[in-house]
Amino acid sequence: MSDNGWTDDALGLEFIKHFDIYTKDRIIGIYRLLVLDGYRSYATPEFDIYCLENNIITLCLPSHISHITQPLDVACFSPLKTAYSQLVLDLARQGIFHVDKADFLVIYQRARGKIFIESNIQSGFRATGLIPYNPRRVLDTLPVYTPSPLTISYGQIYSQIQAWTSATPSNLIELDSQLQITQQAIQRLSQSLSEPLAKVAKCA
Repeated sequence: MSDNGWTDDALGLEFIKHFDIYTKDRIIGIYRLLVLDGYRSYATPEFDIYCLENNIITLCLPSHISHITQPLDVACFSPLKTAYSQLVLDLARQGIFHVDKADFLVIYQRARGKIFIESNIQSGFRATGLIPYNPRRVLDTLPVYTPSPLTISYGQIYSQIQAWTSATPSNLIELDSQLQITQQAIQRLSQSLSEPLAKVAKCA
């Protein structure tokens, strides 16, 4: 355990050694594949050298989409949260409203035992398209952004932007006028910016 509770480089190296020991007798062929979340503790020279020397291939998942690419995120962690919440709710129904660290460990272990079972873990690998290999499982869940075709020329947009004056509006009428010009220009260029701008306008 590290001083602050987060994984560090030294623990990352200890982890890969642990992985090596407990997967050596399960090798089919020469190599083992280790799927990682890309956390920096797994991106050290020592970690890479150990993997290279022990025929471990690492696959780092892209950042910020672990909710659709990481098997345990998809199949275990969300149900674990639900199972834990249900056990805490059961305690509350019995009149127990305080959960200390010792209680947490007992409750967590019970919830974990229900969720971290072989079938759930395997379903996570299927759902993320890792085993069996099927990239479409992830790609089909990604939102598709299709920009609407421009119905106005860039020259028209430029002339609209020029109509905007670089001065702080002194009243609501000037503010509204400048916001309309800016919104129209942004809407022509990017639909994705129009909603945040509308929220700023509403706030103003």
